[in-house]
Amino acid sequence: KSIYNPINIAYREYVNRRINPKYLSKKPPEPPITEKEFLELQVFHWRIDFGHIILNGGFDVIVVNPPYGDSVFTSTQIDIFKCLGFKTLKESSDDGGSKNGASVFIEKSSRLLNKYGYFSFIIQNSIARVKQFEKIRLFLLNDVNLIEIVDEGKAFKEVTLEMVTLFYNKQKTA
Repeated sequence: KSIYNPINIAYREYVNRRINPKYLSKKPPEPPITEKEFLELQVFHWRIDFGHIILNGGFDVIVVNPPYGDSVFTSTQIDIFKCLGFKTLKESSDDGGSKNGASVFIEKSSRLLNKYGYFSFIIQNSIARVKQFEKIRLFLLNDVNLIEIVDEGKAFKEVTLEMVTLFYNKQKTA
């Protein structure tokens, strides 16, 4: 048993209501996300584990080398991110959005930073040119202060993709 068990029930209900506002009005309610699906998501509760940091404005620095690719998240997880207001996700076949995990991590990190916080992220260099990253590029240009993009080339021996490192801070300069 996890310390999250009582919280997971309430959070699953919250997510189900966000996905389908009429969810609880049905008798019996048919949840968009079942308990089994929710447990498979292995939800991490930022507000519980890092609530004191979030209440004090967020993290000073976030450094990330996350998993990336279109298969990082399930379609259920993508639906949850959309309901939680992630704006860089793919909505249609050609809208410049992405199902790539990198987009979610970049956008989530900006939410976790304090207003003067800094972010560094290593990612495949296709973020700079591929259509599926158009929304995240606009996010980086319009919503944060993009400081630098460093071309890392082939940064890791086992990884065939060429990489770049993004640096930004949350405070957008005029």
